[in-house]
Formats: sequence, structure tokens, C-alpha cells
Amino acid sequence: MQTFRVIIVLVASAAVSLLLMHVALNACGKNVERHLEFSDADRFFQKNFLTGTHMPVFHAHIPKGRFSKERKRAIAESLNRSLVEALGIPAGDRFIMISEHDDDELFIDPTFMDMDRTADAMIITVLIGAHRPSDDKQKLLAAITRLLQANADISPDDVFVALVPVPNENFSFGRGVAQLADASPRW
Repeated sequence: MQTFRVIIVLVASAAVSLLLMHVALNACGKNVERHLEFSDADRFFQKNFLTGTHMPVFHAHIPKGRFSKERKRAIAESLNRSLVEALGIPAGDRFIMISEHDDDELFIDPTFMDMDRTADAMIITVLIGAHRPSDDKQKLLAAITRLLQANADISPDDVFVALVPVPNENFSFGRGVAQLADASPRW
């Protein structure tokens, strides 16, 4: 356990050092890549995480055995595409989970709020940056429903979406670092 803590501290220190060098060189009007040699992984990290990129995380809770592998892929693609279309997020930023639930694990009222839900009804939770205005949320909700209907043949009545606002400092994209904690949102 102690070794794990030391590794986390070292990784965090390296990320902070990289960020500070980046900030210092940019403040001096210097191009970071001219002064430091970056690996492809370092360039990816710098481009996607030190600049304020923020990707919502989807979790679709679907009824077990109702969707083929192809339809699950269509669900995932539709969720990802909704971000591109509604929020301008790059297509490569993709964090989606799909979980199947037996009928004794997923309970969705078939008519609540005047809906006509079928056996395909699902619950989708979306962890989204707390900085997002209401207009962005409305665009995202509309895009999710429209794309699921068009690409996965899911009725709009069968799509329950819960947007969960999360402050950027609560996300780590890896390495034990909250990459977005001090960054301004780009998308």
C-alpha cells in the first residue's frame, strides 16, 4: 500500500511539473514542443487534458437480453454522437458503459409522465460538467433521444435520462490526477 501511495505521489508530481513547464514556457512566448521532447503519450495528455477538455460519461442501464450486440454498439455510437452534435466535443472522447439488468433489477414505470414505455425502456445517467448551462443540457437531451431513435430504433418514450452535474476537479482521466481541476472548460 505504501508503494502504491509513493507511485501516486510521483505520478502526480510529474504531471504537475509538466503543467508548470508548459505554463512557464507559454508565458514566455515559447513553444513548448520546441523546448521539450514529448512522446506521443505526453502530447496526447497535453492536448487533451491540460487544455480543459471535458467529456461527459454515459452509463446506459438496459433490460437484459433485449438488445443485440449490434444494437448495443448503435446505442454507444448514438450517445457519443450526441456529444459531438450537441456540445461540439471531439468524437474520440468516448466514455460509455452499458449494463444489462434482469427484470428484478431494473424498475421503470411504463406510463409515468404520460409516457408509453415498452420492454426496451432504459435509464441513462450522464456525468456532465457542472459548468454546462441549461441550453447545453437541453441540446444534449434532445440529441440523445433523436439519435437513439434513428440509429438504435428506440422509442423516445423509452429513454429516461438523468444528467448529473459534476465539478471538473472530480474527474481523473488516469494517472491519479484530476487533470481538469484548474483548467478552463474548452467544450
